[in-house]
Amino acid sequence: MRKRVIIVGININNKNNFEESIIELKNLCIACDMEVVGKVEQNLKKINPTFYMGSGKIEELQDLIEKTNAEIIVFNNELSASQIKNIEEEVKGDYE
Repeated sequence: MRKRVIIVGININNKNNFEESIIELKNLCIACDMEVVGKVEQNLKKINPTFYMGSGKIEELQDLIEKTNAEIIVFNNELSASQIKNIEEEVKGDYE
């Protein structure tokens, strides 16, 4: 059975190639035999040191996880260990 995944894309300072990077991330997930069941995107001037994304987007992500029964969250950027831990605690799951 294919793993259900949500893609999270954070666009820092309105980078021009953001949409292309999201398409590439989706294709990579599909190539890894994952089913992309949702996407969360946000434009930010700078990253949130606690969650990488804004707190409102964390709530949106949590709702999407519940609605889609997603098992994995894939970000378009690298998160710190503390950001991963904070997101896991906030969405109450153990996601990669």
